[in-house]
This record gives sequence, C-alpha cells and structure tokens, in this order.
Amino acid sequence: MKAAVHCTGGDVPVEVTWTTQGAQSAALSVDGARESKNLDPSGSATVNVTCNNETHEVMLTAVDAAGQTADETHRVRTVKGQPTTLPVIDAFTVTTGQCDGSTLAVSAQYRTTGATTVAFDVDGQAPGAQAGLETSGAADVPDVPCDGKSHQITLVATNADGQSVQATQYVKGAATPVITDFSVAGSVHCQGSEVEVKVAWQSTGARSAAAALDGGIAARDLPASGSTTISVPCRDGSQKIGLVVTANDGKQASVVHSVTTIPSGGGTEPVIDSFTLEAPGCQGSTVKVKAAYRTSNAESVAFEVDGEDPGMQAGLPTSGRAKVPDVPCDGKAHQVTLLATSSSDRSVQQTRTVGPLFGSQ
Repeated sequence: MKAAVHCTGGDVPVEVTWTTQGAQSAALSVDGARESKNLDPSGSATVNVTCNNETHEVMLTAVDAAGQTADETHRVRTVKGQPTTLPVIDAFTVTTGQCDGSTLAVSAQYRTTGATTVAFDVDGQAPGAQAGLETSGAADVPDVPCDGKSHQITLVATNADGQSVQATQYVKGAATPVITDFSVAGSVHCQGSEVEVKVAWQSTGARSAAAALDGGIAARDLPASGSTTISVPCRDGSQKIGLVVTANDGKQASVVHSVTTIPSGGGTEPVIDSFTLEAPGCQGSTVKVKAAYRTSNAESVAFEVDGEDPGMQAGLPTSGRAKVPDVPCDGKAHQVTLLATSSSDRSVQQTRTVGPLFGSQ
C-alpha cells in the first residue's frame, strides 16, 4: 500500500494488496477498527482512511483453518489539500544484502524530479545518518532490523515549498549467520600425546560459536568472532577441526578444515609467520585472490584452493605477495591454503577462508 495519499477532506480510499501462506482467510482493520473481513488469503481490497493530515495504521490479519492468526501492520499518512506542484519520484527500488548482527544491509536506488531534498523512513521513523543525500542516485538505508519480519522503507522527496511525496518498498531479512574467516594451521609438528592448535574466526549475524574435532564438540559457548585452542591428538595423520556458528533464530553455518599432526622428527621445521588474503570484486566466474605472507626456514611455498593446486605458481618467493588464481565466484566461501616446505622436506600449512564471492550476472 502507499505510504501517503493526498486528499481534500472526508474519507480517502487506499488500495491494499497482500499475499499469505497457510491461511484460509484474511481481514483488514484501520486504526484498530475492523474495515473488512472474510477476504481471500491473497488478494487486494480498498480501505477508507480519514483525510486529517495524520498517520493511520492498516493491519492485515491472516487466519488459518485452526483459527490461529498472524498480523502485520503498515502505515499511511493522509495529506490534506492537494498542492499545485509536487515533486515526483520517478523510480525507487531497494536491494537487500546480508544481516550484520541485528541489522539488515539495504541499499536504495532512486530518481526524483522537482525535489530539493530526499530522506528515508524505516517503519515510519527516521533512521538517522542521512545528511547530504543526492536527490537522485543510490544510498544505504541504515538501521533496518534483521528479525525475519517485513519492514517498510519509505523515500520522502520534498520541494522548495515544503511539499512532499512518498514512495514505499518492503524488505525482509532473516538473521542467517555467515562465517567470513576461519583460520587454522594446515599441519603442526608435535611431541607427546597432544598438541594445542589455535583456531581463529570471524562471523556476521551469529550469536555464538562452537568448535569441533573429528565431528565431536571440543568447545562450546564461544563468541561469534574470536579465537581458541583445541587439544588435538599427536599422531601421524589428518584430523578435522570444524566451526559452527548459531544465530538468534537458531540458524547455523559451519566450516571444516583439516590439520595434519606430525610427531617430531629430524630436520628444520619451516614457520609461517603471517598469512592474509584480500579478494577483489568478481568480474566473471573466477577471481585472483591477493595473498600477503611471510615465512621462515622455507625453501619453497605453494597455494591450494579447496585442497586443489590452482596452477600458475612457479617461482613464488618464500615471503612476499602473490595472486592465487582460479578462486570460484559462486556465492560460496572457499579455503585458500599456504604450504611452506623446508630444505629437509618438512612442511607446514595455514588455511584462510575467503568469501562468499559473487560473480557478475
């Protein structure tokens, strides 16, 4: 439904459209008073609101076969007295991104004519941080809740005489968590029965995290982003360290890396002192990820992408910068592993997660 209507007096009709799931009927109320009932579960109708320069609440109630109900309310403002010249909103669209904690990333694209200022409302309230918006262009809409509910994004365009028009779009975002980085050594040399392996991670949209070793929980109630150590048995072979993050609504995301434990032997062990990744914007189906790294006691280094050799790695310096080729731009996170090998063929690994990466359409 519209966010604002111009009128001259009395009642003004407002068209409302809706879609429901699992309902048998619907009803509409205006300012708490039932306007119409026994409507189709998905459809459209017209309600009447008073032309009084005030904001009115229109509520949709969906009813299922068992009599259970669900409600959603939107607001419409009546503007009494039709101005002679109004600004025009020629276009207005919104695009939703990922949830970051309790807020949803929302970007708006819009074009107006005859407006001197524009502003956004979220559910009828100004979200702030809007100074200097262009009258036509693109902008981020702040403070949109990420709670799985529908929210009203309104663009208000005002001319030099203080006359304004509005257009509204609706967005909804669930707090699905995303693991943006998970770092763990690919191999460790050890002595004795166990070795402490450090893991570090970053996530968005999560409430908590848990670490796992070979499918069993190794540490619970960890922060959504942070680090910890896992006690790993010191034996020849590969073991799996995993991370699970959980959002407020119970949704989860997980990632698993392999770590190879190598009981102490002869030779000099190489060391990976630092390893970072930077992913540029995708222009196709793959991208070259920028890597910066520093090693000690290494004779050669190489990279793997999701456990596979991406090729094109001859002559890499043992410390410096390189571009890791053929990282897929498929909307998923990918593992990039740095392998450092010494002259005695002892090697260590360190893995970073990059992405999700989205390719061009």
